[in-house]
Amino acid sequence: MNVRDRDFDGSARAGADLVDVTAYYGKMKLLFGLVGAAAVLTFSYRYWVDPDWLLKTTMYYGHGYLWGTNPWGANSYDTCLQGHYSDMGCTAETTPAAFAVQMFLRNPGSRLRDLLILSISVLPLILFVLLRRPRPVRFNRDLGAIYGWRGGRLFILPSRYFTYDLNTAFDGLRMSDAHGEAILQLQDSRDPKRLSRFRLGPYPGRQPGQPARLLDQMKGFLQLTEEPDLQARRPDRIRYPWWQRSLLGPKRLPRDIDQNALDWMRAQSLLA
Repeated sequence: MNVRDRDFDGSARAGADLVDVTAYYGKMKLLFGLVGAAAVLTFSYRYWVDPDWLLKTTMYYGHGYLWGTNPWGANSYDTCLQGHYSDMGCTAETTPAAFAVQMFLRNPGSRLRDLLILSISVLPLILFVLLRRPRPVRFNRDLGAIYGWRGGRLFILPSRYFTYDLNTAFDGLRMSDAHGEAILQLQDSRDPKRLSRFRLGPYPGRQPGQPARLLDQMKGFLQLTEEPDLQARRPDRIRYPWWQRSLLGPKRLPRDIDQNALDWMRAQSLLA
């Protein structure tokens, strides 16, 4: 079988008989990045057209008389002390804090709009750099189990019951229905009646149908029908696109998850 490195997209060797399969990341982080980039470009263009625009705006929030250096804000406050803004109630005794409140109340609609625009612009960037990649799902050939971690709980399934569904909804970003995620249901180790859906598969995949190909690989891995050297060729860590990185790093499986899975399998009398 001719296997290329990219055929391993979304998987990594975690041990001699262990493979981690990455969780499907979806498009939200990518969308946050695009919105944040558009906001940065918009603000950059506005600043390029009028270099004083930012100083003129921040003076309404105390810049130049409550904090920092801003000639527009300092001049406005000095003018207030001279009594030129009598319509605002300015006098020689007006404090910087009182002047800041007056500046805000002079046109509260515009100030609230500024704050709303700032929130809409900055929040996507914050989410883009902080959102973490979900934990992978582990396939344990030696134990005969598939398991993951969510909400501080182990979710597990004996590999003899391994099956999955595919989401074939049309993807407008890829203009295809062949790049959806695979959906695997795992059982709560503490509550056998509770099932949780784990979405697997890289996004965007570099080839159509990658989640199905990847999980079909996992069937061969679990059933010992794959080529002997295939496990050795898998990367020792999951590779994912740069835009999926986070300042907080990806979420990881607990170090004792394999022992937890072993204990559960023993408690269920599922070990040979």
